[in-house]
Amino acid sequence: MKIDLGKYVVTSNSRAYTLNKKRITKTGKNAGKESLTPFGYYAKLNELIRDLIRMEVDSNDIKTLQQLSQRIEEIATDFAARVSAKTMRNYVKQWKHWQNSNVKNVVMHFR
Repeated sequence: MKIDLGKYVVTSNSRAYTLNKKRITKTGKNAGKESLTPFGYYAKLNELIRDLIRMEVDSNDIKTLQQLSQRIEEIATDFAARVSAKTMRNYVKQWKHWQNSNVKNVVMHFR
């Protein structure tokens, strides 16, 4: 899984979720290119989301509870939308693969 959240990117493997911060490499052969720097490793996605919300809230000039509530809602909604879009793309990809492989199997069966 790889979900781009603007200045952060969530990646995962079979063991953990990683919250990466985007950076632009300043020197070397990759100067000017974007790279990901791991910021935190999480066993559970809800732990990652908690830290993401905390970092985003800390970096904003929030003065009221209403502003805090609105910002948390924005972050949660954006994350959910990006996860849903990624999930839907994966389902479509899997469906197309399944469809293509089954068509080939049917054609092979009738030869």
